[in-house]
Amino acid sequence: LKLFLPWVRQRRDSKREKEIETIIAELSSAVEEHGWKGDRYCRGYDDDGNPFGVETDKDAQVWLNAQTWPILAGIASPEHTRQAINIVEKRLEHPEGLALIDPVFQSPNPRLGTISVRNQGSRVNGSFYNHASTFAAAAACAAKAGDVAYRWLKKITPLNPENPPERNLQMPVWFSNYYFGPIDEPNRGVASMMSNTGTASWFLWEVMELFLGIRVTPD
Repeated sequence: LKLFLPWVRQRRDSKREKEIETIIAELSSAVEEHGWKGDRYCRGYDDDGNPFGVETDKDAQVWLNAQTWPILAGIASPEHTRQAINIVEKRLEHPEGLALIDPVFQSPNPRLGTISVRNQGSRVNGSFYNHASTFAAAAACAAKAGDVAYRWLKKITPLNPENPPERNLQMPVWFSNYYFGPIDEPNRGVASMMSNTGTASWFLWEVMELFLGIRVTPD
């Protein structure tokens, strides 16, 4: 919504501008009030109104997207931004990439459904998920943590020196959906060989706009 505002202002649509600004303020307040849990953002609330993605959970105590999107949206306070980046570095970052959750689901969880029945370390159950990692790199840029953003973006590529093609087994000419996660031995770091991912478009956007500064503007 914040990215959309400049175009609304260019049209001099003051009514729509105020409506959007009100929605932004309400959403921002709700996320900060109900989403922040101690040293991280929770992933959400279940049907009974209980938060998940918190330290007291058995599985999936930390979720990557939950930390990065409040930063990307410009909602996170400076202190919450710092702590969210820190917990990603501490709990989710590995030489091969950023894990989507930690720890992985060990057994089906009826509260959360399908994600909990995936093979451990694959897909959304704790793989090094490249599309989500591009979100993380963009969030690090928004947090003015350029070195962190570059480090995370580099892990996505099949030429990652810490997980080279000799190990990930992928031709270095395209982006894979994910690499198998830290719990999936001996496949850890091996590419999924799945090309159905939004990684390439996000990677290109970040390099062009966030790293090189070639940006689209309302003008």
